[in-house]
Amino acid sequence: MDIYSFSDQAIARLIVAFFLFIGIVGCLSIGRRFDKFFKLNSDTNGTIGAFLAVTGVFYGIIFGLVIISVLDTYDKVENLVQSEASSLRQVYSMTVLADPKNAHHLRDYGREYAQVVINKEWPAQRAGNNDPSQYLDGYKVLTKIRQEALALNQEGGNAGALAQNLNDAMDNLTTARDQRISQVGAEIPAKLWTALFVLTAVNMVLLWLIRIENIFLDVILNSAVALAIGVVFVVCFVFDHPFKGNTSIDSSAIESVYKYEMGG
Repeated sequence: MDIYSFSDQAIARLIVAFFLFIGIVGCLSIGRRFDKFFKLNSDTNGTIGAFLAVTGVFYGIIFGLVIISVLDTYDKVENLVQSEASSLRQVYSMTVLADPKNAHHLRDYGREYAQVVINKEWPAQRAGNNDPSQYLDGYKVLTKIRQEALALNQEGGNAGALAQNLNDAMDNLTTARDQRISQVGAEIPAKLWTALFVLTAVNMVLLWLIRIENIFLDVILNSAVALAIGVVFVVCFVFDHPFKGNTSIDSSAIESVYKYEMGG
């Protein structure tokens, strides 16, 4: 079962609970054992704290870059979908200027394209399926529209000018579509996830090594750090796949064109 089939709230609770569990258990068991084994005291706290400060800087930089990259990709994909919807609206609006016989076919193909994107391609995207065969139907419809534009161009005059404008709009539509499909498999590389988990483990272990006499205060501090780490992991995980999960980018922009512009 795909974890993205769960709600974002459930995923967030699971991730945060995991890090809280690790933080508290590590503090009370592993940390206390380290305390006895290494004979930790206030002097060692300064040395460990210095190491923690250095690793914490690298940790923060890497995590910051990952979050920026994830959110930037999400915004980029959202803009691509908006651009595709805008280009589709432009293509469809040009049909009112075409000869009635050509306009009829162009409008039908425009509606067909919107239906393919909404009903076939978006479910495939949400499933993370970037198999090219899942997106062939959309390209076939775009080919039909270009063929109609070619027929208009051969008529010359105003029809030829309309065909040129239509082709320009089709180029924009195809470009936005290509870029949208290329982002279906966008995700944080596995090696980067591994690096994040390793750095997380290093920083948490160093934190456990710092000796705090007050157990309650020790638990509170470790819990606060674990909570912060969990929240950051939630942000990375939820926005990692632009087309997956409850916060995924939906087809509402295309649906709006289909419903209000095309009368679908």
